Amino acid sequence: MVIIDHDYSSTIMSDIKDLKFFGQVQGRKFDQGKPRYGLLPPLALQEMARVLTHGAEKYDAGNWKRVPDSLERYFDALQRHVWAWKMGEKLDPDSGIHHLAHALANAAFLYEHDVKYSKEDNDPN
Repeated sequence: MVIIDHDYSSTIMSDIKDLKFFGQVQGRKFDQGKPRYGLLPPLALQEMARVLTHGAEKYDAGNWKRVPDSLERYFDALQRHVWAWKMGEKLDPDSGIHHLAHALANAAFLYEHDVKYSKEDNDPN
């Protein structure tokens, strides 16, 4: 049996408290009001990336940025994919990727064109 003539546990706890461990002082990160990317649905984003990869292989990487009459054409493509899905077809016959992933990609293209890439000739009105 070992006999300890000093209570080391109280000394250790005192030292730890002095170092401000165990929640005494927390680090700070000012991220309130910033986008929380961890909330994005990972499966949908992964499939949308597959759609973009398929498009890059079929056409060219970034080709979606240069399509004329983009607002009308991407809106029509989005509708075709949504309606194909609505009528019971899950996968796009050309790519083998879910129609809703194609619809997500087309919605993203519409958004990007609406705020950045569209020319005056793309005005939907």
